[in-house]
Amino acid sequence: SFHQASRQAMAGLTRELSSRRGRAFLLLSCLLVCALLLIPGIAIPGMRADPDDDITEREPSRLQQLWQGLAGPAASAVPAAHTQTEGHVPIAVADPSQTDSVAMCDVDFAPLRATPPAELMLGSLAARSCTSDVRIVRVLGLEARTAVSFLFYTSTAAAAHAATVLSVDQGNLVAINSPPLMATLLCAACTTEHRQALLRGLIAAHTYTTRYARAFLLLPSGLVGKLDLIREACPHCPVALVLDPPALALTSLISTSPEPLLPGPCHTPDTADSTDMTTLCVATLAAIYKTFQGQLASHTGTFILPLDTLAVALVEALFPAIKYTPPDGVLAAMLSSRQAGVPITSDAMSEFTAVLTEAHTALLAAAQQQHQSSSGPTVFPLNPKPEDLDEARIPSYLPYPRLTPLRQLLDAWSPDDPNIPNTPGIYEGTLQRFDFSNVTQRSQAALLRYHEVPFILTNIPEILAVRDLWTDEYLTHRFGSSFQRVHKSSDNHFPFFSAAVARNLPDYKPHTSLVEMTYAGWLEAAHEAEDKGPDSPHYYFQTRSTGSSHMWIGKDIQIFDPKPSFFIIDPKGNRGIDCRFGSRGIIAEAHYDGGRNFIAMLKGAKRYVILPPEECPNLYMYPRSHPEGRHAMKDWSKVDWADAPKMENAGAIQVILRAGEVLYLPSYWFHYIQSLGVSAQCNSRSGFSRRGRKHLVDCGFYDD
Repeated sequence: SFHQASRQAMAGLTRELSSRRGRAFLLLSCLLVCALLLIPGIAIPGMRADPDDDITEREPSRLQQLWQGLAGPAASAVPAAHTQTEGHVPIAVADPSQTDSVAMCDVDFAPLRATPPAELMLGSLAARSCTSDVRIVRVLGLEARTAVSFLFYTSTAAAAHAATVLSVDQGNLVAINSPPLMATLLCAACTTEHRQALLRGLIAAHTYTTRYARAFLLLPSGLVGKLDLIREACPHCPVALVLDPPALALTSLISTSPEPLLPGPCHTPDTADSTDMTTLCVATLAAIYKTFQGQLASHTGTFILPLDTLAVALVEALFPAIKYTPPDGVLAAMLSSRQAGVPITSDAMSEFTAVLTEAHTALLAAAQQQHQSSSGPTVFPLNPKPEDLDEARIPSYLPYPRLTPLRQLLDAWSPDDPNIPNTPGIYEGTLQRFDFSNVTQRSQAALLRYHEVPFILTNIPEILAVRDLWTDEYLTHRFGSSFQRVHKSSDNHFPFFSAAVARNLPDYKPHTSLVEMTYAGWLEAAHEAEDKGPDSPHYYFQTRSTGSSHMWIGKDIQIFDPKPSFFIIDPKGNRGIDCRFGSRGIIAEAHYDGGRNFIAMLKGAKRYVILPPEECPNLYMYPRSHPEGRHAMKDWSKVDWADAPKMENAGAIQVILRAGEVLYLPSYWFHYIQSLGVSAQCNSRSGFSRRGRKHLVDCGFYDD
């Protein structure tokens, strides 16, 4: 059972603290606390001073002025060094069973502002920034001033990565194994009532600074058995487990490193590792997974944060629970944080980690189910004005996606041939595909979306339902007998043109014309085109959801509802749903669009050749003043490479988008589309990104 494993785990901690190294640590802690008891201090606003500490008898002049300056009306009496005091953090507690007080460090933030450390955590503050004004202060009755979250970790790598991500925002206090908190949780001599009161006060004491807007308290997974104490002391505090791979967790927990971050739940004593110790670690770790699975079912404020997508999971799940939205630059830096490489002795641990796989998988499944049932479609927080995001703050997305020479793609598969070549990997392409129903993969997709790079989503329940619903019979019934405006071409090419611009150029002859057909008539023509070549007439039907007669499209495709969601980043920039019904062989010439674009394939399949904005100088684009502005001048199905030498320098991606899949195409990415059969595709745009715009400016398309 977990309780047995927990007791064994706590025994492991006790053995560690009873070892030579542990005794030295406790001795130093006691000496520190004793020294702190002799240091005069200050009264913190909102905290009661210890009545037995008569500061007026120790240093009447200086301390009385300081006391009055902070707690009384005479602010001018405060020494200059303390006029900008920003608060205090708890650093030590003597004997939790015998006291209601904690040592509080008055932090000097000036040096930290002058030379900001890479990670600004509680330990850094105590080591680098405590002034001489440290006071022993009663904490009973304190109320937390800011949000507090608890994160449990099973490996030192998990703790370090979580601290790195969280401390990007210097408004976050990150406390790994806060000494007074640890001592109180592990206090065997404390009565239940006293420990609860002291624990509640200690949690609140971590919020008594004006510098920090929120506190994140990181604890080792060996203290999972104390979750009930934490929940009772702070009912509204979110609790999360940073979930790393079982091999990494197990390796860390049995590590014999001489200076571990903190002994884990089954950390070995001074003797060598043994199979029995590893077996105990496996049982304990499995019990931790099971405990958090139970917490997911019984407490809404419980979160699982996979280590490989930790930053995204924090932003997507934990931060909303405490109403925290990181500023633009902070958010970008958090999402760009890289986990340090950690060696995992996977071969040595494989026998044991196999036992953990079932519990690990069950925990992830429970987290995914809770996320889906509680929050519905995932909403990834972004700046309310994402188009204003400074793109220089986002690291380059290259080398993803991997580019292939454009000529190589076109030579290997002629766009005039709608038959898919028998080439290994051609269906998969080089874009990443994510299972949208898997919360971890959805988080990974959200990270790519934030960085404004293309990807493909699969297994979206709403899209799969539309795919099955939109049969020929259903669409024929929906469109009815009314006539629709359909584009007609004498061949398979459909270059877009602006009628408004064309009116000013009498010599311009558009490649396509408009005809009127019922949907049933268009469908018959589309099927007839299956047996015809590229030089025969083709018909391309385009419509929108905004017309009164086509509102049913929006009701069918609910993921494109104009409200904040994974698919609609900027609802104010949404202009409805555009649908395109094509026949085999139809080509939409290479072009770019300014809006972020989610493209849902609902019938058939299409080939997409996609290029990043940087390729603009190589593509011979019509200027915006031309009726076919933003579109390529060259016919990519019959390229004269001698006449277009720059195109040989272009790199591209090729993918086949099939029914039930959704492609994310960011602003300003070029795309060339080939219909591989009778097809239906609907897309919705959602505002504009600044990412990539500079390349279009340099290419002559914009003035800014």
